[in-house]
Amino acid sequence: MRTLAIVLACAALLALAFVLVFTLRADASGANVNVDPSTAERIEALAARVDELARRMESLERRPAPTLDRAPDREPARASTANVPAPDGPREHDAAWFLEQYVASFDANGEGSEYFRLIVDAYVGELVEPVAALVADSSRPLGLRIALAHMLGKPRFAGDSRVLGVLARTLHACEHEPLSLELVAAWKRIGDLDASPRIEAFLWQLAPQTVLDAAARALLAIAGERSNQVLVRLLQSARTEVDARRLVALLDGADLEAALEFFRRAAQREQPVRLEAAKRLGGFAEPPFQQFVEDWLRVETDAQVIEVLRGARDEQKTVPGWSPMQATGAPDADAKRDDPKAWASREPDMGLQWLQLEYASADRVSGVDVHEVCTPGAVAELRARTPSGDWVVLWSGQANSGGAGPLEIRFAPTTFRTQTLRLVLDTNRTSGWNEVDAVALVGLGRSQWAVRASASSTYAQRAGGAKSLGFGENGLPFLFR
Repeated sequence: MRTLAIVLACAALLALAFVLVFTLRADASGANVNVDPSTAERIEALAARVDELARRMESLERRPAPTLDRAPDREPARASTANVPAPDGPREHDAAWFLEQYVASFDANGEGSEYFRLIVDAYVGELVEPVAALVADSSRPLGLRIALAHMLGKPRFAGDSRVLGVLARTLHACEHEPLSLELVAAWKRIGDLDASPRIEAFLWQLAPQTVLDAAARALLAIAGERSNQVLVRLLQSARTEVDARRLVALLDGADLEAALEFFRRAAQREQPVRLEAAKRLGGFAEPPFQQFVEDWLRVETDAQVIEVLRGARDEQKTVPGWSPMQATGAPDADAKRDDPKAWASREPDMGLQWLQLEYASADRVSGVDVHEVCTPGAVAELRARTPSGDWVVLWSGQANSGGAGPLEIRFAPTTFRTQTLRLVLDTNRTSGWNEVDAVALVGLGRSQWAVRASASSTYAQRAGGAKSLGFGENGLPFLFR
């Protein structure tokens, strides 16, 4: 019972401390209230303690759910000569009892007990089945279902087919926007590629639009570099041409093979979809896309689409400003300013972004020289693709050239030869445009500049007329705007 006692004590102290700290702070923030320095110090000390308790609770919830201590076996009470029953000893409660009390706290339009919520949250690992059943039960109070759905999004349930199945089925049948959004949020935190088809199967049936949008963003975020494969499947299942047309704007340069397949399928749709796809093709300058434009022009019959395709063909033969291809070859940009001769992500501060670079010949890598432009300091990681196609992290950390020459990263030579590197930038580290002009691969005895490049996003897309797109978490564009 000691483990449960610790949880109860932490939960109670945390709840009481929150109330006290925020009450004191609210009083102290009043216009006519003066707080002496010693009182202010006590408030801040208590606030620090609250933060520490919150961290401990977070650490506790990430551990496997403990087994509640069992009460020691007791001998049955012996009846006295006066036939007076033995007094009850201390009662032991298991996790299910606390869940029952939490559920009961919503009776009569109750808002739910924070005390019991914290305990259920701590033991949700062993309560997963009854919690999942309550989330799926449409007769239960909405507030209860939302709170329990949030618990099912804990990291401990990542990839759990039981939990993912409940979230998907409940989302499919859900008619309450707040609960639907919580279900999507939980799915995004614990979902994986194997489970994504469950949501894809009914994505277009979701309503209202905010829920559909959130679910689409979750699918793309889970897919990561394979998001174009998701878009191919969604294009195939799109109910209307309007839905299909809006998917075109979400293509990125992470998976070019899937992007090409998407364009092939889009070219078979109605004119509005073909037109949108033709507008995007100019940003894909690789040889397979150039050949695809030529093939498409030979069969296209719509005059407007033909005109756009011809423009895309011309665009493919040029290198737009801030596009990934600007990072190929030797450095030629002004390191002190925002220069279109360097690659830039679509937005200045959009989290993790990457620049993938191809080199003419494979070599064992011992370092790179990164020529940063405008705002240096965002380089966070360097990866290399092995001959088997896997990605290996060669270096990670924080480094800043300060704009005075290239950022030189060195490490022990790789045991394999590669001609593909991926530079990962954390664009939130330094505010502003974190641009890359060139990246030299330092091999055994020689260096070489990249000959081809692609990226997670590029300002060239924004400059090309897609400014209406908004962006959500992880730099993924919103599906509909």
